[in-house]
Amino acid sequence: MLNKERAVDMYKLSAYFLARTTSDLPLDLFLPVIFMVIVYFMAGLKATATHFFLSVLTVFLSIIAAQVLNSERVSLCNIVPVSCFYPL
Repeated sequence: MLNKERAVDMYKLSAYFLARTTSDLPLDLFLPVIFMVIVYFMAGLKATATHFFLSVLTVFLSIIAAQVLNSERVSLCNIVPVSCFYPL
């Protein structure tokens, strides 16, 4: 679908990826927070707000970095299913 829209110059590729990343942010933030609330206190880590939110930030930035690497891998390989099965 993206290729068809790009063929008729509906919008720039950067606008597509910016919109996709922005629309994924709420879900990418909500699920790690739930995960960290469960795991952080279960693991017995320091029970301060500063340490907790730094851990959440670390997990969130790791998710964003993984998405960027996956987008890069898919863009380098023309066949999407192949790029999903081969690790970096």
